[in-house]
Amino acid sequence: MFGLWRTYSSLDPNITWSGQTNLPPPRRLVFPHVESKKWRDYASMNQYVTRGVFPSVVIEFEQDWKAWALLPHNTLLYDRVVFSDRAAAMHGKMHKQTQRIAAEAMGLEASPHWWTTIRTALTKFAGYNLGRHSQAPVITYVSRQGWGRRMLRPADHERLVAALYDLRTKHGYEVNVVSLDKMPRAEQIKLAARTTVCS
Repeated sequence: MFGLWRTYSSLDPNITWSGQTNLPPPRRLVFPHVESKKWRDYASMNQYVTRGVFPSVVIEFEQDWKAWALLPHNTLLYDRVVFSDRAAAMHGKMHKQTQRIAAEAMGLEASPHWWTTIRTALTKFAGYNLGRHSQAPVITYVSRQGWGRRMLRPADHERLVAALYDLRTKHGYEVNVVSLDKMPRAEQIKLAARTTVCS
């Protein structure tokens, strides 16, 4: 989503601070080399975010693409196409610096508000009003202590949590220590939208 929208939004340099754009939402996403079940991530965020931001989009996968190829008159005409090639992106300068495929799209000129369109649509879908902001900084620590991998040592985790709560006590910051896999997707989006600092 990140790389797709950065690329597409470069066609409208006048996206406003509120996310208004002259670009129509994508009508079709085609994954010609991906099976539908492999697109669905374990947290079900891929489909939640995509459907939340582009509720009318048609999503086609490998089996759909093969079905198109079997039709007798299989010429497809699109108004506009954005291609993404992971293998090609891995040779780009930004990927070499960041190890992120989507980073290549950041080289394109775009409005400074390019991501606001997606952020506004997704938070609205999750039931959160971006206009409401907390006065105090909101610190969110995403704990992976129950995952079995990519975890802090228990003692380091406890020290970090204690230090965060100390910030809350001394400065009045809002501190959230959360395990995202135990939260509904809408609540994850709402918390992310309110968060000032995330680790």
